[in-house]
Amino acid sequence: MATTDEGRALTDEHRRWQALLGATTGGMGFELAKLIDPTDIRGTVEGWLEQTVAVLATAEIASANNAAKYVQQFRVAELGASKAASMPVVKPKFDLLEADNSVIWAPRMAQSAINEHMDPQAAWEQAVGALVGRMMREALTPGRETIFGSAMAAGSRWRRVSDGNPCSWCAMLVGRGPAYSSEETANGVIYHNSCGCTAEEYFGDRDDWIPTPREKEYVDLVDSVYEPGMTDRQIAAAMREKGQGIINDAHHPDIAASGGGKEPPKPPKSAISGSHPDDDPTWSRQEQAITDYLRGVGYVVTKGGTTPKGRIYDFTLNDLEPADGKTPQPGASSQTMVDRATASVKKGGQARVLIFDMRGTGISEDEKARGIRRIRGLFGASGVHGHKLDRIIVILDESYLEEVL
Repeated sequence: MATTDEGRALTDEHRRWQALLGATTGGMGFELAKLIDPTDIRGTVEGWLEQTVAVLATAEIASANNAAKYVQQFRVAELGASKAASMPVVKPKFDLLEADNSVIWAPRMAQSAINEHMDPQAAWEQAVGALVGRMMREALTPGRETIFGSAMAAGSRWRRVSDGNPCSWCAMLVGRGPAYSSEETANGVIYHNSCGCTAEEYFGDRDDWIPTPREKEYVDLVDSVYEPGMTDRQIAAAMREKGQGIINDAHHPDIAASGGGKEPPKPPKSAISGSHPDDDPTWSRQEQAITDYLRGVGYVVTKGGTTPKGRIYDFTLNDLEPADGKTPQPGASSQTMVDRATASVKKGGQARVLIFDMRGTGISEDEKARGIRRIRGLFGASGVHGHKLDRIIVILDESYLEEVL
């Protein structure tokens, strides 16, 4: 935490300002969603998209500007004006195409559900529920990137700062203190939809960090569940079993429901976490690993089902989108990604979201990007084989990304 009272106050003021910005942006996204006629999405999407992206652009630019001001003031408070003046402040540039991509998936997702005979109003309402959380995240991302981008440019560390009511994933990362110094420490830059966390630059030795009493609760919770060899996803899953009163996604078994004061039976144990009530006991180890990751970054993931055309899909995302998981072997390339997507499409009636878990494959950023471009050219909105796929999610060793096709 900051070493001065002024620094602590600045961080708290910045966190509150950013949280208000996120909530306001999400609220405006909810109101603008009324511009869409669920029975005529294609006919009403253009006006909605223009106004929604304008709101997002305003929010993202404001987020970055406010964070840049905070970074400078925080450095002055902690290090003095002379030292602060010599340190770079780095703001990300607004990307209009990225802003478009961050919202356009929502009407496409709703239209896909409608095409599968879901009620249009229900399909759009579910899509909007997911969209609001995504817009909150997108609005706050430039501010977060300004803080850790400036820290990296200055050779500093940074730490995650909670809103005081974190999920298991965020509590785990907050409890690590100033553990982040580069994009290679990627968990420090992952924020899920509706996340209220921000970041704070840190100038001292990492081992000198002293958590607040609330942060100490997160540290103690992690220590109480950690076993050697556990992954971050497994740690977070275990935290949900013991974190009642500490984290906002802890499990609360209904003891009275089983009678006799005994805890009711737990859901079947999965190959990875075995702890979430929505887990499907038929998932493979690879499918469970995908599920755990996506939940950690804000998705609601439940079991799959069967499309009207008889195709079985692996997962349902945000209670709406059918999705299939792909887990290539080490040595996978862009051609591997294309082959797996092609095989799925050729079967017909496929889920319109593909999730590639590329962890451990050794695939490079360039090769991954090449695979996405080729899949978009084949099966995206302007694909040579027609619009067969809406979205790709790629999970890498140090990050993940979503691409609208």
